[in-house]
Amino acid sequence: ALGVEVASIWLDGGRYDDLRRVGDASSIISLPYGREAARILAERTGAALIETDLPFGIHGTEQWVRRVAAGLGREDRAEAFLRNALRETVRPLRWIVDGDLLPERMVFLGDPYLVPPLSRLSRELGTGLRQAYVCGNERHLRRLVDPRCSGCDIITEAGVVDLMDAMDALGRSPGRSLAIASELSKTG
Repeated sequence: ALGVEVASIWLDGGRYDDLRRVGDASSIISLPYGREAARILAERTGAALIETDLPFGIHGTEQWVRRVAAGLGREDRAEAFLRNALRETVRPLRWIVDGDLLPERMVFLGDPYLVPPLSRLSRELGTGLRQAYVCGNERHLRRLVDPRCSGCDIITEAGVVDLMDAMDALGRSPGRSLAIASELSKTG
């Protein structure tokens, strides 16, 4: 969409030899998980560093594309791509909104990096992320994510009993509720 060639994607499940191609990159796009590694690679290779948030939800993806495009000098291509992509994305979602199928409240269990974008997405949809049970302790959370940006209660190092109590309360609440768990939640 932006007319660039990908040299290497780190830790995407590809081959180890593909990682060496990072030396061919003129820019490195850094997601929150790999900030330090991306900074070191950019310094060693001379590549430009483009730090982004996770492309999560409509607004988050739009911001991600714009940030990457600005870092690559491809803003014109980004706007053309976004116009078409938004039209194609929003149209199929209308039945959810029109059918009144959105949850009134959400609870999340898993990766702390997903709390802010999931919270933004829930606001985009007109619902709210009420609680987030995240992996890691309070000290790690402060380093990873600013809890104030999420707009919900963040519970760290929660046990299974805490989560079961929250799910029980969510189930007893009137209206539609949604619980979301990320892959990372399986490790806790």
